[in-house]
Amino acid sequence: MNDFEDILSYGKVRTSYGLNGNVSGIGAYELQGSYVGAAKYNGLSTFVLGSVPNPGLLWEKTRTLEGGLDLSFVDNKYSANFTFYDRLTDDKFASLTLPVSSGIRSIRTNNGQFRNRGVEIELSAKPIHTKDFKWNIGANISYNKNTIVKLPENGLERNRQGAYQVYSGKDATDLIWVGGYQEGQEPGVLYAWQADGLYKDASEIPTDRVVKPISFQGATTRTLYGVNNWNAMTEAEKVASKGLPILPGDVRWKDVNGDNVIDDYDLVKIGNTTPHWVGGFNTSLSYKNFSLYTALDYALGFHVLDYRLPWILGVMQGSYSTTMDVTNTWTPENPNAKYPTYQWADQLGKGNYRNSTLFTHRGDYVSLRQLTLTYNMPTAVVKALRMTKMDVSVTGQNLGYLTQAKTLSNPEAGGVQDAGYSLPRTVLFGLNITF
Repeated sequence: MNDFEDILSYGKVRTSYGLNGNVSGIGAYELQGSYVGAAKYNGLSTFVLGSVPNPGLLWEKTRTLEGGLDLSFVDNKYSANFTFYDRLTDDKFASLTLPVSSGIRSIRTNNGQFRNRGVEIELSAKPIHTKDFKWNIGANISYNKNTIVKLPENGLERNRQGAYQVYSGKDATDLIWVGGYQEGQEPGVLYAWQADGLYKDASEIPTDRVVKPISFQGATTRTLYGVNNWNAMTEAEKVASKGLPILPGDVRWKDVNGDNVIDDYDLVKIGNTTPHWVGGFNTSLSYKNFSLYTALDYALGFHVLDYRLPWILGVMQGSYSTTMDVTNTWTPENPNAKYPTYQWADQLGKGNYRNSTLFTHRGDYVSLRQLTLTYNMPTAVVKALRMTKMDVSVTGQNLGYLTQAKTLSNPEAGGVQDAGYSLPRTVLFGLNITF
């Protein structure tokens, strides 16, 4: 490589393979079982089964294959690292729920194979490096995808666990299994009802539409009927059905298979709740005695669902303070509102404030993680104070996000988010003295 040394300063091809075992979180008596003391019976001390013996539980075993390329150019002024990894976990731990009649809530088990596969790229540069002015830049990005490779045989398609059915969208009767854990699929996919706006007036409501009840927030909603179905019922039938008419201000739900019935099968895929792309960027500038350091990080390619805002706007607890979003709910005077009618106990009535695209967001964010300004005291001043070095600095941490998920306290958490606190915004003042 001598002919290229003025361009390529350093180059390395690397590969590795490793096997790790994991038993973290396994209790002292989880394998052999235990007994615990109970109330006395007929004056004698008694013991009951505290945990069932579990001698068949195996270690988690993770096999990792990694390959990479490290390069530096122009006397190490520019550097690049590329890495590919494939991580396969065997006998992954999972809790298996047992029947209540067993007296034991759950037992830990080995739940098949799980794969993480992805790439990582790191770049760095020193564009300026003079006596008074220095500028360094660093950036990284990685892509990761999780896949369920194998699950214990249970006789079901793809050995699925906890999945549910939705319409495929291809025809009126084609159903597919989604969610839960399924072989060959990625976990953490978010499904919700698609809200295609609100009914602004009665003329927009499909006359034969039926919205089936759902279980939500610990209650069951009512069946909703279009005007033809509602008017075809007698008053006694209306009372017996416990139904309600669809009215202006209700949500226009997407009818995936076109059967004029909205039910659990009409859920649509929103996206994954785990970021596929994560990375960061940092830069440091120094001019004479001043230096500025900036660090940002980001996550891309995932969705989050706000579970708290619909709970508030649906008045699902009763009486309490609300948010300013209530001014953007439907009324006859505000037909172009974003959110449906504001009314008490929506989970007992129409179910407008269910998990839907009204409350899902792209979770993508860029965070200004740190900003630090430092001043190095002049040498003459430091020596006069009988010191070797003195720095004064101010640092800001978690200064804000660029994100579409503005209603959430912390877009980094991902997934389905309930009420929570945001990361604290911090300002630090520092004095570093060396004698």
